Amino acid sequence: MASVKWIKIVVDVFDNQKIKQIEALPEGDGIIVIWFNILCLAGTINDNGMVYLTREIPYTEEMLATHFRRPLNLVKMALSVFMRFGMIEIINDIIYISNWEKYQSAEKMSEIREYNRLAQQRSRAKRRLLAADKPNAVNDMSMTSQPCHDTDIEVDIDIEVDTDIEEKSKGADAPSPTPARKKRPAPKRHKYGEHGQVLLSDEEYKRLVADLGEEELARCIRYIDESAASTKNKNGWKDWNIVIRRCSREGWGRNVRQAATAKVDTLGVLRQMLEETDDNR
Repeated sequence: MASVKWIKIVVDVFDNQKIKQIEALPEGDGIIVIWFNILCLAGTINDNGMVYLTREIPYTEEMLATHFRRPLNLVKMALSVFMRFGMIEIINDIIYISNWEKYQSAEKMSEIREYNRLAQQRSRAKRRLLAADKPNAVNDMSMTSQPCHDTDIEVDIDIEVDTDIEEKSKGADAPSPTPARKKRPAPKRHKYGEHGQVLLSDEEYKRLVADLGEEELARCIRYIDESAASTKNKNGWKDWNIVIRRCSREGWGRNVRQAATAKVDTLGVLRQMLEETDDNR
């Protein structure tokens, strides 16, 4: 995966009800620090909100304690809180951040990279035109120009702003961009489900089977396919790989009894955690 150096945090994050409940807990500040550590680690791994050392080696509680430089008991308590509050799920020992698209958008990163690529093309074309107009000028562009974009600079500007900048840079006098390089053809995707709404490449399907298991994958495909067909995909789903993972994490389509069993009494959770903390003192 390409390196991504940012995650998105809203400015009113500490007004979030779950964060407020965590702050009120014993060691609440430490638990919140671990939450942001996990978010940053998931952003570094850059695999749809999954947290692992490698796909074959999931992080254990002890490994996370070492990585975050935090006491083991605090890490255990934090993971328990995050799971009970629906902030993470652990499937096959791999941690998944719920609603990961809120924190990092792979689609937006692709648009930003494409914008940067086109901007570099325009910059190179402009330099070539200047060199052609001044044949006697010193042909050492490294002495008179700066790179258009430093790839090490962290990009955290909304794509809407980037688009405005791109449009302003396209004037009547702007040189037309050089022909773009041929892109690698997109992998072929196959239809899944009774209505054929779900589209997955062979590689995506294999990874989903490995991560979710065949039975859970079949359940999610069936639910998403029927939902998209009945609503004419009013949700605007495009990345079916991410949608399926979200379906599994958030339990879409599970029956009412399973959903009721999965609900957590928040006060009971807090009371239990306080009792466990008192016992450990």
